[in-house]
Amino acid sequence: MSYKHNKSWRLRNPDGRNKQRKKYYKQSQNALNTKVRWNEVDLDEILMSEETDRILAARLGRSVQAIQNKRVRFWKEEEYAISKTKS
Repeated sequence: MSYKHNKSWRLRNPDGRNKQRKKYYKQSQNALNTKVRWNEVDLDEILMSEETDRILAARLGRSVQAIQNKRVRFWKEEEYAISKTKS
């Protein structure tokens, strides 16, 4: 499937991507560690692991969405810290 085909499909089906994403999240939504703080070992695994987010979620007892959100927040904090040291 080419990029052009993918782009035209997204234009014809604007809600298609959201439906796929929600379906994917529902498959690993029931997390065991919802109220547990993240520790350094879990954070290292999220950042360094080559496993899929779904496998990580099952192993760590977190949801896929929680893993993705934590990874993005960590990157934003790192970018902020780097920009502060340059100033």
